[in-house]
Amino acid sequence: MGAHPFRYQAKVDAQATGTLNNRVTANGIDKPACTECQVSHPIATVPAPVVKVSKSATPAAGSAVPAGTVLTYALKVKVEKGPTKDKVTLTDTLDAGLLYVDGSFSVPAGATCSAAGQVLTCELAAGTATGEHLFTYQAKVRDGVTGSLNNTVVAAGADQPRCTGAGDCQTTHQVTPPTVPPPATTPAVTVKKSATPGSGSTVAVGSLITYTLDVTVAQAPTTDKVTLKDTLGAGLDYVHNSFVTPAGGTCSAAGQLLTCELAAGTVVGSYTFQYQARVRSATEKLDNIVVPHGAVLDSPSCTSANDCQTSHKALPLTPPATGGSVTPVPGNAPWAMLLAMLALLGLGYRYQAHRGPR
Repeated sequence: MGAHPFRYQAKVDAQATGTLNNRVTANGIDKPACTECQVSHPIATVPAPVVKVSKSATPAAGSAVPAGTVLTYALKVKVEKGPTKDKVTLTDTLDAGLLYVDGSFSVPAGATCSAAGQVLTCELAAGTATGEHLFTYQAKVRDGVTGSLNNTVVAAGADQPRCTGAGDCQTTHQVTPPTVPPPATTPAVTVKKSATPGSGSTVAVGSLITYTLDVTVAQAPTTDKVTLKDTLGAGLDYVHNSFVTPAGGTCSAAGQLLTCELAAGTVVGSYTFQYQARVRSATEKLDNIVVPHGAVLDSPSCTSANDCQTSHKALPLTPPATGGSVTPVPGNAPWAMLLAMLALLGLGYRYQAHRGPR
């Protein structure tokens, strides 16, 4: 005697509609009878989910951005009226002028994103609850890109996800050309040449002349190398290894052509080059001029024509006159006595030769 309950469960099929009816039948020798052997359940109507998608960017769409800017894109998926019945797929193909920033995906719980070249794909799982679900990722504006950057996200799925308006799923940015600020000031490079003994003086054959090139860099560092070319006069010979150069400067000799260089980027200041030449001939020119070369912005130059040239006069050795007299040496040069002695020695030699051996 008494009540003896039996219990069991059944799951409503996802595709079921209308009313669910089921009835129990009792059999046995005791002729069991049902007082309530049937139940019915109407299937509730579940509204189809509404899935809306929108896209935004930081900096905001429509703004101008220079090359190298990192753009942050946000995809917002809003699920309304009920959970999603299928996955929602979002495909965003980046503009060719954009480069996806590796590892920049941020996804909601249960969602995924992947990148394959310019194609970015994000998925929201089936059964996602109502509410807003946010995806973000970043892309960098490539160097050298011009014009506009356009990209559009496309939503797909059985729940028919859609953008609320055409403009809600696309972004555009205008690339601004790089700005190259002009230098605050342009360099001013001046060159001056001098000599020891001084230009215009008289020199003897065999004597040394030391040449000095003074380069002054003012206002700003040089934008390119400064080249100084000095062609020695035909009566001069360069003295091997006599170059003295400032830090960062170089010099070389090729025959009569001497070339010195001051490196690009040389800071404001004064720089001195020196070299020597020996007087070889009293009959050939002892004149030479340095010519500066360089970039247009640097425009190296001599402040005046005389600042870049030197000239010397060679003193000839005058042979003794017949009868033993010696031609006076012009001027009061310190080597006048030496020349006179050499002349007297030559005179004595001729006298001994005239007398002949004893």
